[in-house]
Amino acid sequence: MTVIELLERIGYWPCYCVWELTLACNLKCLHCGSYAGARRESELTLEEMYRVADGLAELRCERVTLSGGEPTLHPDWHLIGRRLTDRGVGVNIISNGWHWDDEQFALARHAGLTNLGFSLDGLKPAHDRVRREGSF
Repeated sequence: MTVIELLERIGYWPCYCVWELTLACNLKCLHCGSYAGARRESELTLEEMYRVADGLAELRCERVTLSGGEPTLHPDWHLIGRRLTDRGVGVNIISNGWHWDDEQFALARHAGLTNLGFSLDGLKPAHDRVRREGSF
C-alpha cells in the first residue's frame, strides 16, 4: 500500500508543512533551536528539493512555510516556492528580513508567495539584543 492509498483509506491529508530549506543564517539569535549558522554540505540539491515539493503536492498539502536558518540565503528558495505554487500549494516565508530589497521582493512575487513574515522580538533594543546589533 502506498502512502497516498493509506491516506485515502483513513481520510487524512497533511494540510500544513514548515520546511527548513537551509540552516544558513546571517544572525545569531539567542533562542535559535535550529543550530543555524553556516550552510551544511549535506543540504538537498535543487532536484531533491523539487522531488520533496512534488511529493507535498501529491500528498495534497495545502500550505508550506519556507523557513530556516534564513530561507532567502538558499540560492533556490524562489524556485522551490514557484514549484509549489505551480502545483497548487500556497506558499509563505518566514524571514529575519535582514537583506530584503527590491530584488528579493521581485523573487517573492515570481515565486507566487501568498504571505511574507518577518521576525520581530520587540522594539529596537530588545530585538537587537535577541537577534543581532543593528538587525531591527
